[in-house]
Amino acid sequence: MEYGHSADGHFRFSQLQANMPACVGVRLGSLAGNGLSGKFHAWMGRSGARYICSVFSSEDIVGMDVARSYSGAVVLAVRCGLSGEKTLIGGGETGELPELFWNGPAASHLGAQGADEFHIHLIAETLEARQVALRDLLCVAIH
Repeated sequence: MEYGHSADGHFRFSQLQANMPACVGVRLGSLAGNGLSGKFHAWMGRSGARYICSVFSSEDIVGMDVARSYSGAVVLAVRCGLSGEKTLIGGGETGELPELFWNGPAASHLGAQGADEFHIHLIAETLEARQVALRDLLCVAIH
């Protein structure tokens, strides 16, 4: 399933392809033993690039206007296992109007797919950089 920012500015969403190898997610070693360690997570893309993200639970993000207001953000949907492992299940990018992402079909679909957390990567500043990050992390074609 794919939604997207087309030439007219509509949002794009991509679901991880089931037959692709998973990316590796790790806590930030520099925050080990610190109260902030659960607030940040790093994902290694298939290229070897590291993407540092802020972590928000799916319940918390609903009422967090600040997190929901980030424009130009890469949003990763994450399922958490019983033993603490984290698995990417999909993602997208908010574009210039993040309310379209959070109030639209993409966020609803990710929640329905079992997203326990949303990991938000803010460092990819251009649409092209966000598309590169999503391709690297989710291994999907982003047009």
